[in-house]
Amino acid sequence: MVHKLTAITLSIYALIAGCLLLFSYADKTIWQQFIYAIIFIVIPIIGTLSSLYGDKGGISLVLLLMATQVIRPLTPFEFFPFHAPFSLAFPFGQIEQGKGYLFDIFAFVMLLVVAFMLKPKKQ
Repeated sequence: MVHKLTAITLSIYALIAGCLLLFSYADKTIWQQFIYAIIFIVIPIIGTLSSLYGDKGGISLVLLLMATQVIRPLTPFEFFPFHAPFSLAFPFGQIEQGKGYLFDIFAFVMLLVVAFMLKPKKQ
């Protein structure tokens, strides 16, 4: 059950990222958009397939992706054209000066779920 819900959630995550990339008018380079697509579309799709088929390597990629998204700077990255495709984040730190950080609850919950999926099963 957890594997199917994770697969659905990651599929929606990749779909939102794809829509952001296709339907927005970003002034970023093709290279930046390509890297964004690899990180926020391809890795979640790999995670979707891995969670359905039980591959721990692909699930580990999603674990790494979500670990990097839990806490991130409030100001947008200059490298990516957009932030994460889906985020339930709240700011902390010096937000008045733009030097704060975002704590993403969605990424944290996904991190816990994916880590639970990587836990070895008792025999």
